[in-house]
Amino acid sequence: MSSRFSIFRRTTNAQHLQKSTTSENQTEEIRDTETTEETNTRISPQEQAEIFELEGVIRNLETSFQEIATIEDPVKREYKILQEAKRLDMPHETYRRMWAGYSLELEKEPAKAKHSWFNPLTFLDQRLGDFVKWCENVSLYSLATVIGQFTLLAAMGAYFVEAPQREKEALDNARQEIRNQKEVEYSESRIEAMEYLNQSCESLLGEQASKANLEGIELNKCYKFEWNWRRIAQWPPQFYRYEGFDLSRMDLSGVNLSGANLEGANLEKANLEGANLERANLKGANLKGANLKGAILRAAYLEKANLEQANLDSSRMSRIYLRDANLTKASVINSRLLWADLQGANLNQTNFQGSNLSRANIQSADLYKANFRGASLRYVDMRKETITIGTEFERANLKRGKFWSVDQLKRSYNWEQAAKDKDWEAKIIKETPEKYKVGFLLPNDNLTYKLYQQGLEKLAKENKQVEIIPIKTGESVQEETHGIKQLLTQDVDIIIMRPLDPEKSVPSILQAYVAGVVVVNIGDCLPKESQKVVFACYESDSLAMGYDLGRYMGKGVLNRRNKQIKELNVGLVDGADSTRLYPYLQGFIKGIEDSGAKWTETGTTDGRTPEDVDKVKAMLKRHPKINVLWGGSEMTTEIALQAVRELGLSKKVSVYGIVPLTRKLANMLLDPNQPLQSIVDEAPSYAANEAAKHAINVIEGKISKEYKHVVFQHRLLTVSDRTKVNALIGDALDLEKNTLKKPIPLQAGASLIPTEIPSSLDPSVADSLRAITDEKKIQKLQEDLQKIIVKNWQISNNKEADETSVNFDRDLVYRVLIDSEGAVVSYEPIDKLAIDLLQTTPLPKLLSKPDDGKAKDETLILPTKLVINNSVTEFKVVFSPSGKVEVKWGESFLADE
Repeated sequence: MSSRFSIFRRTTNAQHLQKSTTSENQTEEIRDTETTEETNTRISPQEQAEIFELEGVIRNLETSFQEIATIEDPVKREYKILQEAKRLDMPHETYRRMWAGYSLELEKEPAKAKHSWFNPLTFLDQRLGDFVKWCENVSLYSLATVIGQFTLLAAMGAYFVEAPQREKEALDNARQEIRNQKEVEYSESRIEAMEYLNQSCESLLGEQASKANLEGIELNKCYKFEWNWRRIAQWPPQFYRYEGFDLSRMDLSGVNLSGANLEGANLEKANLEGANLERANLKGANLKGANLKGAILRAAYLEKANLEQANLDSSRMSRIYLRDANLTKASVINSRLLWADLQGANLNQTNFQGSNLSRANIQSADLYKANFRGASLRYVDMRKETITIGTEFERANLKRGKFWSVDQLKRSYNWEQAAKDKDWEAKIIKETPEKYKVGFLLPNDNLTYKLYQQGLEKLAKENKQVEIIPIKTGESVQEETHGIKQLLTQDVDIIIMRPLDPEKSVPSILQAYVAGVVVVNIGDCLPKESQKVVFACYESDSLAMGYDLGRYMGKGVLNRRNKQIKELNVGLVDGADSTRLYPYLQGFIKGIEDSGAKWTETGTTDGRTPEDVDKVKAMLKRHPKINVLWGGSEMTTEIALQAVRELGLSKKVSVYGIVPLTRKLANMLLDPNQPLQSIVDEAPSYAANEAAKHAINVIEGKISKEYKHVVFQHRLLTVSDRTKVNALIGDALDLEKNTLKKPIPLQAGASLIPTEIPSSLDPSVADSLRAITDEKKIQKLQEDLQKIIVKNWQISNNKEADETSVNFDRDLVYRVLIDSEGAVVSYEPIDKLAIDLLQTTPLPKLLSKPDDGKAKDETLILPTKLVINNSVTEFKVVFSPSGKVEVKWGESFLADE
């Protein structure tokens, strides 16, 4: 890696060698001036070049030795020594002896024995013989007669003797480089300097690198030489011990260490506030007293780490691995530890007040006097003798929790005030098997969704522990959100769904994830940055499905009734206005082009719903040359078939479509009098069945909680595949009989409005307030609040434009509580930017005055300090950089997971 640090270090080494050589040459001149002058006059340009070449060789030797010094494994080091000796054209025994001398200089200080000054000369005299012999091998022996063996001896002696000094200067340069780059976000030279200090087992105690981008850095290269009988006795012998990098008391606030390897590192009392440590390896690290407030530790690995008295408030630690870690007296207030693995952890007097530990595994942990007041512990696993003596559970949510005994919970404090299942004691005594409620969203009556449900119900028949809860929602994201909320009231464990909009569907999916529900997508996957809130996605390859169909059609397998047709006049019923369906069309066009067939896109229509069949019929009438219709989806294929039948064109026009396999369509494919020529089935029944099994395995800990993307194979079935179709028809869904469970309807909005809402976004301090449940009343309050905020926002903007300029690059979001009289009783910013720019909004001026008429502090209103007597409702107020204001009801205030 090239950098200012490495260039400077190499230059320093070269200067040392040149300085030593020059000094010794001057000594020779003083001793014998005439001889030196005579020798100099005999040096030719070729010989002078050889001198410079020798200096380069010595520098190559140092570089080679340094590279070998970084190799930890003794077998790999031995192999590298042989390689380097061969590369430098040197006898390997000679190279090995020179390497041994170099490594001794680095490993220990010179001995203080009597006449210790003589030892380097003895050593260098031995090295000289090797060096001269090597020079002879590379045709440089004559150089020794030119400048004298003593000159070479002195140069080499100075070079090796000064190695510790050069190393010290290099370490100082590395530290200085880190200091020089402390204001820079990304710096390769800083990364190289830190890695060099790590390899040299040097400390970074107290240094600063706040907001630095150190993503993926490897800081676990410190191995110290250790000679003792225990090391010798083991096999194979190990004479080096690993020691973690010392980063104690270092300022790493806001640093990006995602994916970094900091195994065993010493981060005691380091400032890591707001740092990104996602997926970092901190196994065995010392984080005692460290400040990790607001840090991201999602999926980080901290087995046996020491977090005693650390500050982890408001941190995000979903799926974190803390097995056997020490969190004694740590502060973990209002943090997110969903799916955290805390098995065997020491949680003695740890403060988890208001934190979310849904689905956490706390088996065999020590919870002595730990504080879980107001915490969510839904589905938590406290079996295998987890200690709960003196544990505080006031207002904690322990529903669906698993315990090893009834007495276990009763040894805790205020367990009576915790939310529990009504039959929690009976479940423990009887050890009843786990039941899994699987929620499924059906936005419409399309065949694909019915086949999804068929696959889920097949699983329920095979596994009596599974209950399927299908819910009929609608085709809008708002209805989808409503359906997810309704399933949460049903206390489901799993939700299988095809997101209507892979981006807009994320907030409602996040709500389910935070509630401890396992969400698995089928058909369509979320964007990469949002996949952390789901556990898997099962989908087919839309491009390949379209391609296979287009290639088949273009290869001349048109149909046996139209063999005389040499050109395909294609009418497209593609439905490609939908982003989801467009890849089918792309694949189809590519496939038919690759087939080499002659074809023409004769007509096209945007018809894609049952009501659009007339559009397809109109296209066929306008373009009588059309002999093929291509359907880009299940519905467009259905209306293409309907249009052909109604116009009596079944013998003239063939239909190729991407439709799922049902009994009705299979029979149609087998009937030579029907226009349907193909089925491209993505096996939705199989996909849903596998998705549900995956979710259950995640809950039971049988597979990893890491996100999994599964592409399942589609099936191309044609009129030529009669045997295959007949074999599959028995398992195909018979829509006429329709034995599927009837979906429950989407409930009215009022029925899902909670009767109580928290007074604050911080669950650790929030008290419950009576909620307004009249939907019409809420709608009226929403409209009134929108009007008054817009009016005052415009006034505020105009005033601000005259006085100062306030710019922000993202939305300002606030949680606003309105009482039944329409008064603004509190507001809360959801992030630091919203706090900083609060005074630029009209919210402080809209706040209702207290009963005593005294003005309130308009800087920040803390709802928990207010006395609110009337029932209230909450709104999400969003101020966008463009000046737009939105007042929303029923939306989540959760930050990104």
